[in-house]
Amino acid sequence: MAELPWDEAKRIAAALQTIGHPYADSALKATASDLVKWCKGSFERDPNGHPRIWTPEDQAEWLVAEARVTWEGGWPEKGGTAKLYALFREKFAIEKSLEKAELPHLSYEELIARGLINPPCQVCNERLFIGERPNMTFCLACAEGRSNARFLGEAGLHRLNGESVQKPRATPFLGKSLEKIIDGAAKVLEDEERRKMEQLHRLGETELWEAEKRRKAEQLKKLEESEPGSIQ
Repeated sequence: MAELPWDEAKRIAAALQTIGHPYADSALKATASDLVKWCKGSFERDPNGHPRIWTPEDQAEWLVAEARVTWEGGWPEKGGTAKLYALFREKFAIEKSLEKAELPHLSYEELIARGLINPPCQVCNERLFIGERPNMTFCLACAEGRSNARFLGEAGLHRLNGESVQKPRATPFLGKSLEKIIDGAAKVLEDEERRKMEQLHRLGETELWEAEKRRKAEQLKKLEESEPGSIQ
C-alpha cells in the first residue's frame, strides 16, 4: 500500500497557512502527520460505473484545496483539525478505502502509474546493488540499497563479491620451542661468562674472578627460575 511521503505531506499542509493555519513548525508538522495518517488511498466508481482510484497524494491535495475554497471563515481558532477530518471523512468514507474495496485488476504498470506501488529503482532495477562481480557496490539511489550499505557494510560487500573476509592472523605460540630458545640463550651467556672468567683468572685477579663468577651464577639462576613468557 502506497503512503503519502513526509515531504509531500508538509508541502501540501503548508498551503493551509493561506487561510489562517498556525505558522508554528510544530503545528505544521502535526497537520502533515494527520495527512499521512488519513490519506491511504481510496477507490470509488463514477455515475457511469468507471473506477476512480485516489492516491494518497490525490486525497491530500483535494482535502487542502477544498478547505481553502469552502471554509469562508478560514482556519478556525479552535477545532481546525476536527473540521478538516470531518471534511476528509465526508469525501473518503472508511468503507471506500483501498483496504476494504474490491479493486479492479490492474497491471503492474497501471499500479505504478496510479501511485499505488513505488516504481523500481532506475539505477539498480530492484537488485539493490550495481555492477558485476568482483566490482559490485551497493546501490545508493534507492532506500533499500542505502539500508543494505548501512547495515551490511564492507563485510557484506566482500561477501557480495564472493570474497572471503580476511581476518588478522594470530601470532602462534611457540610452545616447546620457547624452551629451546631459553636454553640456547642461557648456554650462550654461560659460554661468554666462562670466557671472561678465564681471562680474569689468567691475569691473576683471583678475587675479582671469584666475585664475578658468583654474580654471573646468580644471574643464570634467576634466568633458569624465571617463567617463560609469550613471544609476540
